[in-house]
Amino acid sequence: MDTSITSRTPHSAPEAPESPESPETPGRPPRGGGRVRVRLAGAAAAALLAVGASGAFAPAHAAPGLPNIGPGATGFGAQCVQAFYYSLGFSDFYPDAVYGPETTADTKRFERLLGLPQDGVVDPIVGSVMHTVIDLGSGEGAWKSVGCWYEVPSLW
Repeated sequence: MDTSITSRTPHSAPEAPESPESPETPGRPPRGGGRVRVRLAGAAAAALLAVGASGAFAPAHAAPGLPNIGPGATGFGAQCVQAFYYSLGFSDFYPDAVYGPETTADTKRFERLLGLPQDGVVDPIVGSVMHTVIDLGSGEGAWKSVGCWYEVPSLW
């Protein structure tokens, strides 16, 4: 198999010397780098959630009592969940506001990373982690500004 850079890029590039030390594609992280980032974000969010459940950390989020978002759901809540996965590189599917098999599988993977039962439903626990990850990455209230704050269930 030809592993030269020019054989894999649409534009012409200078031929790179082959050596075990040279990266596969200069300037790009190794494959799977996005998944590692999501795992770290999930672990951090789970830790914050555990602290938040004890009352030591309780950021302002959506009102308790919002319905769960799961398979068959349509609308803005489903789109918020999909946008969360897509923006983190956790899903390759662009948000379409239909909580189908792909979104269910993404939610089950997210739940597995958090050590939660894998039912594929965004309940207040999963939603709280989503809110926390968004707040950490984009600033507190980021989901409120786009309306997801009012759609994704949380514990707070």
